[in-house]
Amino acid sequence: MQKFFLFFLVFFGLLFSSCDDSDTIDTNISIPGTYNFERNGISSVDYSGQTARLDMLAVMKAYLLEADGGSQIDASKLNDMFENTNNVFASAELNNSGKQIKSKTFAPDLDVKYFENAFDAVAIASVAGANGTMATKGQAGLITRSNGKTILVDERGMEFTQTIEKGLMGSLALNQIFNVYLTEDRIGNDVNNEVENGGFTEMEHHWDEAFGYFGVPTDFPGNTDGVRFWGNYSNGRDALIGTNSKIMDAFLAGRTAIVNKDYTQRDIQTEILYEQLELVAAATTVHYLNDALTAFSSGETGDAFHVLSEAWEFARALRMSPKKRISLDQIDAFLEKLGDDFWDITVADINEAKAMLINSFPELTSVQDQL
Repeated sequence: MQKFFLFFLVFFGLLFSSCDDSDTIDTNISIPGTYNFERNGISSVDYSGQTARLDMLAVMKAYLLEADGGSQIDASKLNDMFENTNNVFASAELNNSGKQIKSKTFAPDLDVKYFENAFDAVAIASVAGANGTMATKGQAGLITRSNGKTILVDERGMEFTQTIEKGLMGSLALNQIFNVYLTEDRIGNDVNNEVENGGFTEMEHHWDEAFGYFGVPTDFPGNTDGVRFWGNYSNGRDALIGTNSKIMDAFLAGRTAIVNKDYTQRDIQTEILYEQLELVAAATTVHYLNDALTAFSSGETGDAFHVLSEAWEFARALRMSPKKRISLDQIDAFLEKLGDDFWDITVADINEAKAMLINSFPELTSVQDQL
C-alpha cells in the first residue's frame, strides 16, 4: 500500500509538472548572430506594425518629393497618410493594416499640431512652386541645389520634406523606441515573460517592436541593403563612431537576455540603446552642420538650406530620450543659435551651434570635423 501511495504521488507530481512546463518558456539560449529568434522551429519575432508605419513614412516622403520637383500637392492627402484614412496608400495591405503614424507620434508635437501645420504649409507653398516661384527671404518657393534639382522651402528657408520626414523619424520612430517600448511599462519585470501568446511573450514582443523601428535587416550590419531611417543614419556615421555593431549587438543581447530571463543583462543592453541611438542623432546633426559649412563656403544656398533643415530636425529628435544627456534648454539654445530664418544665418552661427552640441557629446570631439 505504501509503495502504491508513493507511486501515486510521483505520477501526479509529474503530471502537474508537465502541465506547468507547457505554459512556460524554455530559457538558456546563446546570442544569435542575426535577429532571428525561434521557438519550436517557428519564428518568435513580429514587428510587422513597425514595418508598416515606416512604409507609410516612406510613401509620405515620396509624395513630398513631388512638391520639391515643382508639383502641387494636397494637405488632405498628407493628413490621410498620417492617419491612414480614405485608402490613401497604393498598397491595400497598408490601407487595411489598422496601423497609423499619428497615434504613435510624440505627444507634444501632436498638441501643437507640428506636422498638421506643416502639411498645410507645404500644400500652400507647393502652389507657388508649381507656378515656378523661386524662394527668397520671406517668400516660400523653390530653390535650386548644386545637383540641379530643386527643393521646396518655406519663407525661412526650411525645407518641407526634411521637416516632415526627419521630424517623424524622431517624433514617431525614436519616440516609440525610447518612450514606449524600452520603458518599464513594456519590458519591466512586471511585464509577462512567462506565458507565450502568438509565439512570443509580451516582453519579447515589445523588445522586437523597438527593434522594428530601427529600420535594418535582421542580418545588419553585415548586410546593409535596404537600411532606412535610423538604420541608414547609423550606417552613415558608423565609420567614425561605430554605432552599427553597438546598437545591433545590444538588440541581440537584450532579446536573448529576455528569453533567458536575465533581467540584469536586459537592463544593461537597454542603457546601451538609449546611449547609442541618441549619439546617432547628435552625430548626424554635427554631420549636417559640417555640410552646411561646406555649402556656404561654395556659395550653394540651396544645399545649405537642405542640410540645415536636416540638422534642425535631428537636433529636435534629441528631445525624445527620457535619459538624454542634453537638456531641453540646451536643445532650445542650439536651435536659437541656428536662428529662425536660414536666410540670415552666418558661418559663425553654425560653428557656435556645433560647439554647443559637441559640449554635450564630448565623445564626438575627436571626429567633429570628419563627421
